[in-house]
Amino acid sequence: MDMNLVALSAALTNWNSNVFGHVGKRKQALLAQIRGIDRYLTRCQWITKDLNTYYFRNQAKRRQKANSIFTLRREDNSWCTDQNELLGIAVSHFVSLFTSIGGMGYNYNFQVILQV
Repeated sequence: MDMNLVALSAALTNWNSNVFGHVGKRKQALLAQIRGIDRYLTRCQWITKDLNTYYFRNQAKRRQKANSIFTLRREDNSWCTDQNELLGIAVSHFVSLFTSIGGMGYNYNFQVILQV
């Protein structure tokens, strides 16, 4: 029985090296190719995610810029661009708007709202 296993082992070793072409070397080559493909696919996915991130960040920047107030008209019809004065104009407008309701039971503490 030992002779049969030795003969089989020798025959398989001969077949591996001469007929099939080294199973171990082919396996390592295939694994290297798979790792390379996996790295390539990961990079493609990363680039795609990065492009999406770039797109959505730009959308948010555009939306923020469109939703910003840079100038307001004063009561004397001149334009104001100073940020502190813009804040004052907006606050005075809404204070007058909500206090002109008169007797409706609206009680706003504008100092607390400004701190937020």
